[in-house]
Amino acid sequence: MNALFIVLNDLTRYDEVMDIFYELRIGATTMDTTGMRSVLERHHEPIPFIGRFDRIFKEGQPYNKTIFSIVRDDRLLDEITSRLEEDVFDHFNDKGKAIMFVMPVAKVYGCDN
Repeated sequence: MNALFIVLNDLTRYDEVMDIFYELRIGATTMDTTGMRSVLERHHEPIPFIGRFDRIFKEGQPYNKTIFSIVRDDRLLDEITSRLEEDVFDHFNDKGKAIMFVMPVAKVYGCDN
């Protein structure tokens, strides 16, 4: 069992991402989130590592979407990550649009599926 996370900076891709979750019948939760870069820019704090974030999220909008899902089946996880990587994110060649990562989950409480 794993948790799939997508931090989506290119909000024009949101519907495409959610369509794939829907097609595969995988539930997901989305949140409006703000990265540290946006917070620091609002406070005009000069931070030396900010250049790294500029390269990752160069668009610079004030918020992004974080999508997460608990995926219990490894084959389903492979299918959704492959489809997202290939069909939506072009193998993440265009840096700054999104990041996706998977983390193992030991237990889930309050969720039937």
